[in-house]
Amino acid sequence: MTQRFCLAILQKCSVKESVIGAYLGAEMIGWVLALVKKSLNTKIHMFCLDFATAMLANVVHSRTCQEALAPQPKVVTGIIRDILRIINEPPEKL
Repeated sequence: MTQRFCLAILQKCSVKESVIGAYLGAEMIGWVLALVKKSLNTKIHMFCLDFATAMLANVVHSRTCQEALAPQPKVVTGIIRDILRIINEPPEKL
């Protein structure tokens, strides 16, 4: 239950441009992608997935994140590949 509340708070705060640097510093993009991958083989509460992926969308959409990732095309490519693998690969191959 605590995880759900924490994710809800983080998701709600993720619309504030001023906090995006903290999310990037905490490597939240990788954390959310790992959580989604884990959910393919392990039961993760739908609330957690919903709020975590909404937070990911807010962070990636932010100007701060886009500016931070612009000079790092390999990192961006890795994020995109991870997302595409989650969508396309069977869970046992992830």
